[in-house]
Amino acid sequence: MEFINILLVGAGQLGSRHLQGLKRSGMPLRIDVVDPGQESLLLAEKRFSEVAEPGAGYIVNFNRTFDTVEPLAFEVAIIATNSDIRDRVVDQVLKRFTVKYLVLEKVAYQSEVVYREQMQKIKEHGVKAWINCPRRIYPFYMALRDQLADEAHINVIVEGGNWGLGCNSIHFIDLFAYLSGGEDVRLSFSSLDEKIGESKRKGFIEFSGILGFTGSRGKLVLIDNLGTHMPAQITITGKNKRITVNEFFREVERRVLDTGGAETERDVQFPFQSDLTGNVVKDLIGKGECGLTTIEESFLYHSIILNIFSEHLTKVRGYRSESCPIT
Repeated sequence: MEFINILLVGAGQLGSRHLQGLKRSGMPLRIDVVDPGQESLLLAEKRFSEVAEPGAGYIVNFNRTFDTVEPLAFEVAIIATNSDIRDRVVDQVLKRFTVKYLVLEKVAYQSEVVYREQMQKIKEHGVKAWINCPRRIYPFYMALRDQLADEAHINVIVEGGNWGLGCNSIHFIDLFAYLSGGEDVRLSFSSLDEKIGESKRKGFIEFSGILGFTGSRGKLVLIDNLGTHMPAQITITGKNKRITVNEFFREVERRVLDTGGAETERDVQFPFQSDLTGNVVKDLIGKGECGLTTIEESFLYHSIILNIFSEHLTKVRGYRSESCPIT
């Protein structure tokens, strides 16, 4: 049996879910997992074993360094590390191996300068890359985009408390761009809280407050209320319809504005990462493309948030940092 070589760098909480998704792909894969942390590798191995055996065969190797990785060429490399080391990891991957396709976790990089440099390096190596903002490949949002196609203008509000404005705003900017069909997203206003929070991940920070954006077909407002703990709720309003999405509770309310009529869907399926990675890899290998956001398009959205947060951090701390420690 001929195996397809896949490289997964980063075996922590998210990386281990990517690994589960690879096992579910049903393709004959040779997977090399690389993470310097023994605990992360053990977690990944445990979660891998929890997935039912696929019909196709597979080989999986767990490595603490790149030195023990045997294949020199990979169809797909998934970089699921924290953002602060991603540029160095990508540099090592490009230097050591031949790779056709890269999938990078968000936040991809911590500065616009580094992101731009990385795009150029990846391009010079003839590699195509995507950023893992996966809502645009959720079946629910794919169908919703079609349902909103006849709307001249949509308003999107994302509101909750302690949902991670710093690390997760890129997801909702990307979703807004996808649903509205336009890449021309720009900042319209910013009202960030002065207090800088600590991220759940050690060494990283979080923001709260309100951010507003505009695009050619609508507006987006992100609200993260300081001191509260509420899952983010997404409200999308068109000319005569309002759709409220609560992913945490798996509920969607659809309301007709002129009559007030409403219906609620329950048990709506919002897939986990382990449900998505296999299909992304199958698309890349079979088509050379996938439904995620290209590294070039996502640069536009990353630039917005990196500039907003870096400027706010400079204002609060009184000195300018070369990078914004969000991941």
